[in-house]
Amino acid sequence: MIQLALSLPLLLALACLFGLQQRLRWLLPAASLPVIALAVLQESRLELDWLLFGLTVGGDAANRPLLLLLGLAWSLAAWHALDYIGERQRSFWFFWLLTLSGISLTFLAQDAVGFYCGYAVMGLAAYGLILHNRSDDARRAGRVYLILALVGEVLIISGLFQLGARFGNFPLADLGMLLGEPDGFGLAGWCLLVGFAVKMGTLPLHIWLPLAHPVAPAPASAILSGVIVKAGLLGWLRLLPPEMFGASPPVLALILLGLTGAFYAALMGLTRSEPKAVLAWSTVSQLGLILVLFAAASVSELERALLLPVIGIWVLHHGLNKAALFLATACAPTLTRWRLLLLALPALSIAGVPLTSGSLAKGLAKEGITQASLPDWTVTVFGLSSVTTALLLWHLLTRLRQNPGDARAHPAWVILTLLALVVPWLWAAQLGLASSPTLASTWDGIWPLLLAGAIALAWQRSGWRLPQWAGLPAFTLERVSRLKAVRPLAFSQSWLPRQVQPGPALLRLERQLARVPVVGLGLLALLLGLGLILIAGT
Repeated sequence: MIQLALSLPLLLALACLFGLQQRLRWLLPAASLPVIALAVLQESRLELDWLLFGLTVGGDAANRPLLLLLGLAWSLAAWHALDYIGERQRSFWFFWLLTLSGISLTFLAQDAVGFYCGYAVMGLAAYGLILHNRSDDARRAGRVYLILALVGEVLIISGLFQLGARFGNFPLADLGMLLGEPDGFGLAGWCLLVGFAVKMGTLPLHIWLPLAHPVAPAPASAILSGVIVKAGLLGWLRLLPPEMFGASPPVLALILLGLTGAFYAALMGLTRSEPKAVLAWSTVSQLGLILVLFAAASVSELERALLLPVIGIWVLHHGLNKAALFLATACAPTLTRWRLLLLALPALSIAGVPLTSGSLAKGLAKEGITQASLPDWTVTVFGLSSVTTALLLWHLLTRLRQNPGDARAHPAWVILTLLALVVPWLWAAQLGLASSPTLASTWDGIWPLLLAGAIALAWQRSGWRLPQWAGLPAFTLERVSRLKAVRPLAFSQSWLPRQVQPGPALLRLERQLARVPVVGLGLLALLLGLGLILIAGT
């Protein structure tokens, strides 16, 4: 089954490259189904001694919920894409399946080399999904994503080179034991922390998310926001064991960064009018809360073991519900009452309404944060994030109702919405973490919604709108992304002051430097040089 999960997407991608996607049409959504079986199997493992430095792949407690999320969300989003993607089908399915191949290896890898190879393929192939419609906005979003992705890759491979020089192709589960001392990470640990933060959309490295989601096709946005960003979280869990931190100040700094990102992104989402942009900011906000959970799990090895199942439930909850919301944007979700109900279910779940998977995940998260002996205000502020989340999703509903559309309700959206409602509960039940709601937990889920409703009602009746300065960070983000400085200098003379306009010789040089072969060779030389320096230093 592991061989099938890794090889089927790659073989189908090669077939699509030769234009066979129409003949294989109904096989495309099945490419991600084998990983569901791997998520259910308790301990499946395969050693590939003949590949690279010898790879080990399989399932464990950390990746099983991610595999389940990958199998369900990716398969249903692919089913939706069969009817949604009309143009450039060969390009879309090639990058779609190549991304699936990379993320499958990333989730299954049990050693450093396998993890990085899958992560690199996934990160670069996702660029093709963002660029799909080839519009100016898509090209701009693709450039910003690619720049950040390459920065993240350089940081990650720098950290892995340092660790690899000491331990070789080490098993990921043994990294903490190999290091021994908290200061054993040094620069490598911080390179890995920041490098994976790019994919996680952690503030302030989140800027690719609000740009990429509005321009990517709805199925691509669903897996970008629901699944792919979780690869950064798995990188943290695999390569940053609690031994790295060793003291409370770094953990507290991560908590503050996560909570700041959660509130900041929610407020920025209120300044946007395009539904998918609102959802993108919602993803940034929720990833901030996941960062808080990771920080709490980094207090000690005991806390990591206790919170790992909670993080898995949160990943399933957020990934399935967010993917369902992105698919909803392409299914005219406010056209009828039952569609509106299907839209409301994942939105209410992300807001943490009682009896939803959101209330389950947030309740377990608060218990875990309390057990981690973090400051008391952490749980309080964590709970307050539900207020801004509810406001943001209310804003999403109003934007969708203003432009209802006339698309059909695709069955994949309906099924994914229902799965998001029950799968996290079933997963928690098999872990022994599901319990009936109490009066206290019910009130914890209701009061943020009531407060958000009161704020929304007062806001609507007063006619007050967010002042212009409130949207300044989002506006600045978009202006920065439009700077022609990220294009070859030969095409960007207009934004330079006249007195510093480049001369003809410099323009000719820049045109040569901007050629793809030159850039590729330069990046390769940079990576090799950096690797040699790091190896020599160790």
